[in-house]
Amino acid sequence: MGVAFSALVVLITQGSLTMGSSLFSQILTAETISELTATGGVIMLGIAIHMLELKKIRLASFLPALAIALLIVWISGIIQG
Repeated sequence: MGVAFSALVVLITQGSLTMGSSLFSQILTAETISELTATGGVIMLGIAIHMLELKKIRLASFLPALAIALLIVWISGIIQG
């Protein structure tokens, strides 16, 4: 019973993410995905440095960088025409 219930929850969650992704297909261009991947990579590097206890990094301060990356891609698209 527990496995069936968890499978149902996974089906609903994954299905809604898949169906919802079509709403963002206009926004998520190749450039946007590239910039978000690069920003996420920097955040993951910060997580690794924090986990290795090399330096204390406040990682929550990096989260606005994801929105800023989207803003930069949007502005550069407007400028390039």
